[in-house]
Amino acid sequence: MFIVCFYAFSLVDYLTIPKTAKRHSPLKNIYPVSVTHETHVKYPEYFNMSLSNSVPEIDTPYFNLRFTEDYRDQTIITKTEYESKKYFIPSSDVKSHIEALRRANEVISNSYETTYSKEDIPAFKKLASFIGRLNKHVSDLEGASL
Repeated sequence: MFIVCFYAFSLVDYLTIPKTAKRHSPLKNIYPVSVTHETHVKYPEYFNMSLSNSVPEIDTPYFNLRFTEDYRDQTIITKTEYESKKYFIPSSDVKSHIEALRRANEVISNSYETTYSKEDIPAFKKLASFIGRLNKHVSDLEGASL
């Protein structure tokens, strides 16, 4: 099993959770912002990837976050899009906004797990065969006098 983790670092500044939810004044929001964080990781061999193929989206009056994933041509492709909608969040909406930010922070962090064994991959088979032949030659040489 092999696990690879992705995190959309370019979105962190826009999804920061304020320290307090109880406010008497509005919460500043960075606006206008439209950011796309796309990651491509190509593997040397085909892996059987466990992808959900779901499209999580968080759409609030203050921001929209959309995440897509795909695996094709031996490549994991993730795309996270963030767009702010307003300059501030009214104090009455801060609590629900914080909940949306928590969900968004979960969306921008993803782990992918492969289900394979080394024996299933042709490159590992070739390497194992080569190492086996090399070890045989070394053991044959150890008994011979030079």
